[in-house]
Amino acid sequence: MKVNFFGTLNCIKSVEEYYRTRGSGHISIVSSIAGYRVLPNSTGYGPSKSALNNLAESLYFDFKMPFLKTVDYAAEKIFEGLTKTNQFEIHFPKQLTLILKFLKILPNSWYLSLVGRLTKYQKR
Repeated sequence: MKVNFFGTLNCIKSVEEYYRTRGSGHISIVSSIAGYRVLPNSTGYGPSKSALNNLAESLYFDFKMPFLKTVDYAAEKIFEGLTKTNQFEIHFPKQLTLILKFLKILPNSWYLSLVGRLTKYQKR
């Protein structure tokens, strides 16, 4: 959490006043598919990526920073020159990302049971 989440948050806070005074700017946050739902053996990584996903979505509303752009605008800039899609995320590998996003809608008991069986996770 110190590096992945608080490091990102501290960087954003350090440029907040500059962007506010300037009235424009761009902030990019890099997260991971590990932030969608819990995965076995990801205690030290997954929660910080989940926190980054939430931070990216909440910055616009919580900080009311006028220089922040919408998710669609950010996605357009990221993909400009690479692809003409209008998505927020870069999927790698795409199949795994889509599966995890689908699993996100399952009730917790179903999800935990399924992932435990698929990964053959054994409690230690």
